[in-house]
Amino acid sequence: APRSPRGGGHAKNAAEATPSGPNLLATIAQAKGDFKTAIDMRRKTIELGQGDTTYDEIRYESMYNLGALLGREAEETEDAAQKQAMAREAATLFQQYVAALPDSPQSVAARAGVANMMMLAGDTSAVATMYADQIANPRNYSDMQLVQAGVVAARAEKAAEAAKLFGAALTVNAYNRDALYNLAASYWAMNEFDKMFPLLQRLMQLDPSNPDNLRLVAYGYQGKQKALTDNAAKRVLTDSIIKYVEQAEGLPVNVVVDDFSRGSAETTIGGRVLNKGTTPKTYRLAKLA
Repeated sequence: APRSPRGGGHAKNAAEATPSGPNLLATIAQAKGDFKTAIDMRRKTIELGQGDTTYDEIRYESMYNLGALLGREAEETEDAAQKQAMAREAATLFQQYVAALPDSPQSVAARAGVANMMMLAGDTSAVATMYADQIANPRNYSDMQLVQAGVVAARAEKAAEAAKLFGAALTVNAYNRDALYNLAASYWAMNEFDKMFPLLQRLMQLDPSNPDNLRLVAYGYQGKQKALTDNAAKRVLTDSIIKYVEQAEGLPVNVVVDDFSRGSAETTIGGRVLNKGTTPKTYRLAKLA
């Protein structure tokens, strides 16, 4: 039989020595849902990209993606030791990504990933360090970074700290929907119900077709009602609760913004429009002046 072409072994070794091959295999495996192979190939990509600035972009991308993959696996596994180990590795990868690319659009999600993975690993004391500087120096951060830090604090059940962060985000951008909603929700968690309503009024002007906003108004009135002893006053608030629940349920169309990301060159918005009617319709979102 003919011999294999000369040089084949050398070419294979050269390919294996660069991160491009494992990076491609990781992408293919992830698309197929083969997460174990994707994790192995992401690790190999990072390993082979070390020490060569030519491959920095691939290496950093793999850090972020590997952190996300490990986080997914950590959330799904029931093995406590595996959960903790994968969560800690994911947190370290996100930390490395943020340290390397602090101004990347993905750094906001990576910072959140650190905190989420630390909580998953049971290291709640480390979570507080993730938002300490944002509370101390909010002017050094964007509204999106402050909102994400607030979400971390809220998940750690630190409502007062979360309220400070969401409030700081609104000083940077008074139109941030997530900051308005989450600050109102933080006041609800703190039983400071009266502070919710000015925020929710602004939120509903910005986001009138989102039923979650109307439901939060109902929660605010419900919270106020629990503190009352006068039955007549309670009945008035019951009417308000029913009114906003019915409005939420009766919206003919629901518009929910799931993603709002600002990069250095572009801004992207993503969400869902739910037609609750019985006939198909086309909707056009209006831009506020």
